[in-house]
Amino acid sequence: MRIISLNGNGIRACVKKGMVRWWESTDADLLLFQEVRYDDFEAIDNLFSEYWVSLFSAIKKGYSGVLAIAKKPPLNVVLGMGESKWDDEARVMLLEYSGVVIVNAYFPSGALSNKRQSYKLEFLKAFKAYIDDLGKRYLNIIIAADWNICHREIDIHDPKRLSGKPGFTREERSWLDSLEKEGWKDAFRIFNSDPKNFTWWSYQSDSRERNVGWRIDGFVGFTGPASGIPIGIAVGIAVGARRPRFSGWRGLHPAVLTFVALGFYDGRLNVFRCVFTLCFGPYKHACIVIVAAVVGVAHDWRSGEAGDA
Repeated sequence: MRIISLNGNGIRACVKKGMVRWWESTDADLLLFQEVRYDDFEAIDNLFSEYWVSLFSAIKKGYSGVLAIAKKPPLNVVLGMGESKWDDEARVMLLEYSGVVIVNAYFPSGALSNKRQSYKLEFLKAFKAYIDDLGKRYLNIIIAADWNICHREIDIHDPKRLSGKPGFTREERSWLDSLEKEGWKDAFRIFNSDPKNFTWWSYQSDSRERNVGWRIDGFVGFTGPASGIPIGIAVGIAVGARRPRFSGWRGLHPAVLTFVALGFYDGRLNVFRCVFTLCFGPYKHACIVIVAAVVGVAHDWRSGEAGDA
């Protein structure tokens, strides 16, 4: 199963720039979109009429929201965390497939004001309780999110100057530390420990061209200690403009990427290689990284007999 996670900063702008045709040209099975900023489900459903669609929109018009578009419907979908304080902003969606649960999440920024930063820290506590509960009920969990947090110094362009700023505070980074200690894995950092791999750039001062950015988007996975079901994750990046120019991606030669991935089988950690393709297109100004994960559930990945997730 191939998953694409994307903060597109507004679904309508993305559609105008060719998102529908771009999605149809990919071989991904599931598209998870954060910051939809639109509440007309019928309009979105009509645009993607050949696919299963689920929209969770905020009460406030033109704000927040998460969306899922799938070639194969999930067994179950749950919108929100069960409390209006968080769900009024439509930030969390759960999709249940056979053998794996996928959470599509859009975390608050906190950059607007001290009040919003306090809200963000409270959201982190609530989200932790939410995924702790999921961990009691499900063995394999993947979170695809715009986290709006940089974890380590290599995840931000100027860690000393930006230390303490929303998105790079001690409290936020410690929260991610706690996830890691409990067994949650940052999929990108499984195989890549290099700095300057960012997913967000400001519109100002040619930040994208100078690669002055933040790594705030990505996949985090968790598997039970003895699930008996392997989950393999490989992560690649394809760069497109914030509100990407999707139409510019068509007709390009795909790049084939090979990464080392981690597989979990009967609680044991296995390393194997997997290959997938992404199309790289032109970009300009501030950008967002599209992160694609390859997720497989099977009797044994090592045998090459991967089944549907």
